[in-house]
Formats: sequence, structure tokens, C-alpha cells
Amino acid sequence: MSEFQYYEFHSIDKALTPQQQESIRGMSSRVDLTPTRAVFTYSFSDFRYNEEQIMFEYFDFMFYMSNWGAKRILIKIPESIGNFKELKKYNITVDSSYAQEIRVVKRSKFILIDINFTEEEGLGWIDENQSYGFESIRNEIIEGDYRALFMIWLRFIEEMYETAEFDENYSFEVAFIPANLETLPSSVLRYKDFFGVSDTWINAFLPYSKNDLGIDYKTLVQSLPKEKMTAYLHMILDNEPNIRARLVKELKLSTRQEGTETEADTRMLRLVDLGK
Repeated sequence: MSEFQYYEFHSIDKALTPQQQESIRGMSSRVDLTPTRAVFTYSFSDFRYNEEQIMFEYFDFMFYMSNWGAKRILIKIPESIGNFKELKKYNITVDSSYAQEIRVVKRSKFILIDINFTEEEGLGWIDENQSYGFESIRNEIIEGDYRALFMIWLRFIEEMYETAEFDENYSFEVAFIPANLETLPSSVLRYKDFFGVSDTWINAFLPYSKNDLGIDYKTLVQSLPKEKMTAYLHMILDNEPNIRARLVKELKLSTRQEGTETEADTRMLRLVDLGK
């Protein structure tokens, strides 16, 4: 089986300018480029640029995989609309001869989520013409839905649990477990399947995942001051990115201030106490 690598970059918040597209075309003859997406494929050669630097210059999301089993996801979120404190909780490293970690850092007014995972048995044949649709995780994270990210974290937990170095006191707050794990949308199921998360592991967390019907944002919008509504309308007219995410974040904050959101469950759970 020949070597194959697949890189998929997305510019989500704004389209690439003609000048940016020209620069990206100059990186490789192996690029399939549109104003919002760039795909690089390689056999017996490598991408010659630093992926993180390319992200900060041009893109908001990167998905990478190779047929020998390497998987990598890079997600760039403006610090002003991301929750670094919550995302930092997903940092995890597994002792391995491969790069196995979730790393969350702040840089240049952005939050960068870097996910590296390797399937030791490899991935086999990769369809370079398939659209994987993994970039939807970025909007979900911005809006506070961490279920897809939690699926990936669970795969790391399984790897860590099976190592001889596993810490039996490894623990986390109950509030860390996302709501609505019983009802996973197709976007989350794609991550579950791609990373091979077992139902056994998901079921171990279900008793601690609350059923949250969500916030009635349409009703909350009516309580916004007129000047706030006007500001959001101006942002829409100016084509500013992430307007929905900004509004959702502000409305969620208003529920906490009014005391209508339940307090976070700060009880600590040890992984060994989940019946695994």
C-alpha cells in the first residue's frame, strides 16, 4: 500500500482574498482550492509548511489524516467568542511513541485547539474526493456545544485507561460531561465513528449527562435593550463573522445573571468509579 496524506483547510469566518489564493496555490501543485477551502494530497512527499502558521495566516479549521493512521484537527477560534477556561479542561496527553494529545492554547487573540491521534493499525484506503464535513465542530464549540469534542476526548481516555501508567485518581467535575449525550446529532456521530469511540464508554457517562432542553433564545432576544438589537443589526449589515455565536454567548450570560441557569455540578468523579 502506497503512502498517502490528506490535508483539508477551511476559511470559515471570511473568504480568502484573490491574493491569498494566489499565495496558497504557490505552496503546492497538489492543491484543490476554492475561496473557502483548500485540499492538499500527497503520495511519497509531505506538506512543506507549518500547519499552525498556515492556520493563523489563512484558515479557521484543518483536518488531516494519513493512511498509516495519523489524524490531526486544528481549530482556531477568536478569543472574544471562545471559552478558554472551559476548553482548557480538554487538555490531555497519552504516553505513547506517537503524538497522542489534545492541546488548547491562546495565541494572537485566538484559541487554538490541536488534536493529534494515531490509529496503530492504520486507516487503509482514503477517498480524497469525499467531503468529510468535520468543520462543523467549530461552530458547535463556539456556541457552547462540546459533545463532538467530548467524543474525541473519550477516545483519548480509552487509550490512557489501557496503558500501564494510568492514574487511578484521574478525575474531573461532573459539569465537564456535556448535556444530551443520549441524543447525538449526525455531526457528533461522525466524530464518534471516525475516532472509534465505543458505546460502552459513552454509556458509562450517560447517568451524569443531564437532559437539557436548551435555552429559549427567541424569547430572550425580546429582552435585549434596543441599542443592543441595533448593534447586532449593524454587524449583520457589515457582514461581520460569528454574529449568531456572539448573540448566543450574550444571551447565555444573561441567563446566568438572572439566575435562571442551574449551577454547575462541581462534584468530582474518578474515572475508575464509572464502572469501567
